[in-house]
Amino acid sequence: MSAAVIAAAGCTAPDSPTSPLVIGVLSAHTGPGADTADEARRGAQLAIDIVNEDHGALSVPLGAGTGLPALGGSRLALAGADSQGKPDQAVRMAADLVTAQGAVGVVVAESADIVSGTASEMQRLRAPLLDASNTADYLTELGLDWYFRAGPGDRVLTESAFGVLRRQSVRRLAVLTEPGGDSAAGAAHIKALAGASGGQIVLQHELTLADSAGGDVAFRLKESGAQAVLAWAHTPEAATSMGRLVPTNIPMVGLGKGFRGLPAPPSGPALMLRPVPWSAELATRSPAAQAVMALYEKRFGHRMSGLAAASFTAVITLAVAIDASASRDPATIRAALRQTSLSSTQMIMPWDGVRFASDGHNSLAGAAVEAWDGSGFHVVYPVELASRPIKWPGARP
Repeated sequence: MSAAVIAAAGCTAPDSPTSPLVIGVLSAHTGPGADTADEARRGAQLAIDIVNEDHGALSVPLGAGTGLPALGGSRLALAGADSQGKPDQAVRMAADLVTAQGAVGVVVAESADIVSGTASEMQRLRAPLLDASNTADYLTELGLDWYFRAGPGDRVLTESAFGVLRRQSVRRLAVLTEPGGDSAAGAAHIKALAGASGGQIVLQHELTLADSAGGDVAFRLKESGAQAVLAWAHTPEAATSMGRLVPTNIPMVGLGKGFRGLPAPPSGPALMLRPVPWSAELATRSPAAQAVMALYEKRFGHRMSGLAAASFTAVITLAVAIDASASRDPATIRAALRQTSLSSTQMIMPWDGVRFASDGHNSLAGAAVEAWDGSGFHVVYPVELASRPIKWPGARP
């Protein structure tokens, strides 16, 4: 399937100074991940529309006026490409976005293995790739200087979880992991942060098919004396299975993409927490986020998701760099991305802003920790942002 231009402005030739500048969005329209790809495209489309139309009341970058002011009001167009959830297909479609569709930069909302191959291809093509949603830390360690990640990495997310554990004086930890994916790196983060916090891992178990009954693992967790279970899952199915294994008197911290994708926690632990890059609850306290969320719901008929917010943020960030570069040249745009600096007041995400380090990660990206209270997830950490205290079993609130 070839890339398709989702939104364009005007009908001038691609090489005309007044023709739209194309931003590509790569996600899985079919195959694995297709159920969330629409959210990524809608978030990206809203960002494009805000730049192209006059939204002076919105306190987001490029909201006022129409188009890109440094390029004479030139508009943006969005080109979407289907990775089909396959690394080889993603590489082909990324190349098509740049060489055939003329994209000056590409935003990707995909898994780590797909992002890795795509980032290498974009390095070869010398066009910037902005990762909207992946959290795998190793991607910024590949030495690819055309790759940028807008959101926090897994270590930042895990550090926020340990911030909660330290406040609750939790030292004895059990660790559950899902085989494959990014679980090995996740377990390494947990081990390193547990050691730095003076914690002790009293049980570590990798999920197996035999664990579906749950008896043996649940018994071992209960007998381990663990004060909390840290569970790492890259699929919602594994996250659900892990929740059913945890005794009701032991709090569980859900880490990894699998837990972030659950609308509600699995039955099992009395208390479940999860670190997230985006919180709808926190967003309601930000004037910029409130306005963008309202506009998103009006245009698409449902509430903005974390993936839509991440895609929106990535496209706005790329648009800011394009405007700052005052150029259509990808290399000049990449240089502008290196210099991009957005403040927290310009963000719809609960971060300190956007500023890319030399390895491409956003050094100002952060995380919040949510807890489930039976009706929804609510922010409990950082403490200054918490909407309610944690009801920790057997520990001070």
